[in-house]
Amino acid sequence: MNNSIISICNSINLDIDKLLNGILEGINDIIGVYKPDNTILFYNKSGYEFFNTTQEKVVGKRCFHMLNRENRCNVCTTQMALEKGSIVRIEKYIPEIRKYMECTANPVFDDDGKLILIIEQLRDITEEKLELERAASIQRQRLSMAFPLPEFAAMEAVYVPAKAISGDFYHVHKVDEHCIVGLIGDVSGKGISAALSISAMKVLFYEALQYYKDPSEVLSYMNNKVAHHFPEDYVAACCFKLDFKNKSLCVSCAAINEFMIMNHNQLKKIELPGPFLGMFENIDFEQREFAILNDSKLYFYTDGFQMLTDQDLFNENDLQGIALDKVSAKLNSFLAASGSLKDDCTLISIEMKEGL
Repeated sequence: MNNSIISICNSINLDIDKLLNGILEGINDIIGVYKPDNTILFYNKSGYEFFNTTQEKVVGKRCFHMLNRENRCNVCTTQMALEKGSIVRIEKYIPEIRKYMECTANPVFDDDGKLILIIEQLRDITEEKLELERAASIQRQRLSMAFPLPEFAAMEAVYVPAKAISGDFYHVHKVDEHCIVGLIGDVSGKGISAALSISAMKVLFYEALQYYKDPSEVLSYMNNKVAHHFPEDYVAACCFKLDFKNKSLCVSCAAINEFMIMNHNQLKKIELPGPFLGMFENIDFEQREFAILNDSKLYFYTDGFQMLTDQDLFNENDLQGIALDKVSAKLNSFLAASGSLKDDCTLISIEMKEGL
């Protein structure tokens, strides 16, 4: 027992059991105390109410019996805490109760270092998860856009968030009958805050296009707005303009500092300097111009994809053709094997049509 808790109880003449019961019964999350073999010792009030049971009815039962199972869950938090010997926290879907739960298991040791108890905290995060899934679905739908000048080029995208809500985004806008301006970017943060930042970047991008068409000027305009209105946020971006009449590509970069051009099946990586949007006010972004050919293919991507290419997980063979099936399959295979990605991965590919 923590000495400070004992001291508090002694100072106000309060029984320790009453204090602990008061703490446990005031917690809305499910608190379960188990023996190392998963035998239930007790639940707090929220636990008994959630499983519609009583302390008398759980005597001799194990925690997985509350789910009408005869064996441990495939992903058992308490077992993981036993093996690790420290606190374990995971999120998982429990089909028997049709809920997403945040599960935290904390092993308790006696003075001799012997593990004697597991304390598990279960928090219902179903509504939170479903709301994130709805937001993620809306986010994907908004990114599923057709190329605005289909007579000149075709576009495909690979978009794999590290979590439900991605910090990556891209927009392609037609500025006249022969020209488009595109933006691919990555905002700091994850989840709902990232989604809000992406919405703000979309507004700033289209606002910039009312005044400017050159990528460097678009980035400069957005940079000053981000620095002024979002001082705690940095945004990585790459802006490009495709002029099909003059057969030219102009690119400017802000922390997404590379892209690829393929001509005659020869892939070339281009690097351009440029700091994050919002890092410094009133700076000029470098802009470079490239010729585009009838068979040119362009690849713009965020840091998550760049990280994988740097690790040689993707190469020129994966980028052959406009169809990105190979890239998608390989990325999903990598995701399945690793369980997660360190960062959101987004790649957009633009292929010129013959007769350009």
